[in-house]
Amino acid sequence: MRELKAKRAMPGIAMSGFGAVEDLRLSREAGFLELLTKPIDLNRLDAAIRRVTSHDADRHVTTEPFGSITERNGAAPGRSN
Repeated sequence: MRELKAKRAMPGIAMSGFGAVEDLRLSREAGFLELLTKPIDLNRLDAAIRRVTSHDADRHVTTEPFGSITERNGAAPGRSN
C-alpha cells in the first residue's frame, strides 16, 4: 500500500485474519483507510468500498468494531484468529 500511495493517491482496504489494535495501527500507518477482519462479511465489504471511494474518504479512517468480529468468529480478542 505504501508503494501504491507513493505513486498515486489510491484508497485501500486491508483484509486480515488479525484484528488487534496493533494491527489496526499498522494498517493505518501503511496507508489503508479500512481494516476488515476475515472472514469478510460482504455487506461490510460493500460499505467499506463505498466509504473509501466517497469524496471525503481521506478525512476519516474507520474499521469494524473489534468486539463484534471476535464474538462472531468465536475467537478471543487479539491475534488469536
